[in-house]
Amino acid sequence: MATLHPARRVDVPPVVITGPPTSRERRDALESLGRLFHAAIPPAEALRTVAASATRGLGLGLERAAAATEAGKTLADALAPSGLIESSAIGLVRAAETTGALDTVFFELAADIDQDRLVRSRLIRSLVYPMLVVVSAVLLEPLPRILLFGGRYLPAILPRLGILVGLLVLVFVGLPALLRTGPARRLLWRAPWPATIYVRRVRGRFAR
Repeated sequence: MATLHPARRVDVPPVVITGPPTSRERRDALESLGRLFHAAIPPAEALRTVAASATRGLGLGLERAAAATEAGKTLADALAPSGLIESSAIGLVRAAETTGALDTVFFELAADIDQDRLVRSRLIRSLVYPMLVVVSAVLLEPLPRILLFGGRYLPAILPRLGILVGLLVLVFVGLPALLRTGPARRLLWRAPWPATIYVRRVRGRFAR
């Protein structure tokens, strides 16, 4: 008679989905670090304190940055691969380490993210009205002809819906991809929109 052995339990590690931190997560982490640096907390301890409450991906990056600072790296070099700050801000952190103004710089980096989010919201709000006009024109244009001469609404609207979908894809997918290229940025910088929003943004950044 065969002896049945109980099935062994296999512990499967949980699947951890990591990704780049959101702007809100980065902003909260930067502001928390600014408060800790203002309280004269050492960089490694401050990084581990913020990492404990950060999301999985950002928390791992901050933990590695804390270990790197303990191994002798500067805070700027340790934070470079963490995903917390952009490459353009590494020099600011390096200068802040020299001058002893880490709290001020981290507060300013957090405020900078708030300003970026404000610019994006203004751009989206400025696009809402034109897109509503286009959608209304596409949906309502066949109605007078149908009411006067008869016909069905759906066959009349289908070709226009395809054009509308293509326009929406162009605005919300193609345009952001185009804005990442240098020539498009230089061209839009001279245009009445959205250059005026970005000019105010850049002026405010350098004024700070």
